[in-house]
Parts: sequence; structure tokens; C-alpha cells
Amino acid sequence: MVYETKLMPHALAACSMMAVLHIIQCDAGIQSDIKITDPQHLNDMLQNFDVSGNGDTDFRPVFDYIEQLQQRGELLQLQGLLFFTDGVGVYPKKRPAR
Repeated sequence: MVYETKLMPHALAACSMMAVLHIIQCDAGIQSDIKITDPQHLNDMLQNFDVSGNGDTDFRPVFDYIEQLQQRGELLQLQGLLFFTDGVGVYPKKRPAR
């Protein structure tokens, strides 16, 4: 599987440095949020990983969703976001607050 061979080393490195890794899939809305808490969970998830969505990329729902997670106390130490995209889509008008 292409995701396993190309994404796995980077995702495992990120997972080993962080307590929680969110794999969020989004097109025009949030399709899924898989919460990864250890390298084995990540490995298991990648064995059956399917890409969700049908185009119409809009980056704003991800920022809104992350803000909601932070407000609920579920994501307190955000260290960054990594998007895999063709770059075509709707972006927020201004940079989200840190």
C-alpha cells in the first residue's frame, strides 16, 4: 500500500514524539478523525487506511474543527498541522490564532 510505504516512517516519528496524533480527513467537511496514541495503533490503522472525500477541498473545516477540539480541552498542545493536498481549495481569509 502506497500510504504504508511512504507515510509510515514520518507518521511513526511524529507519533513517537507526541502523545496523540490526529489523522483528519477533510474535503468540503470533516470526513474522519482517527486518534492515534501509540505506534502500534498507527501501524494497525495504516494496514487498512482508505482515503475519504470527493474533492471540493476546503481547508477551513479543519481549522474550525481543531479550534473546537482545543475549546473542549481535547487538543491542548498543538504542535503543527501537516496537509497532504494538491493545494487547490478554499483557505481561511486570515491566519488562525495560535
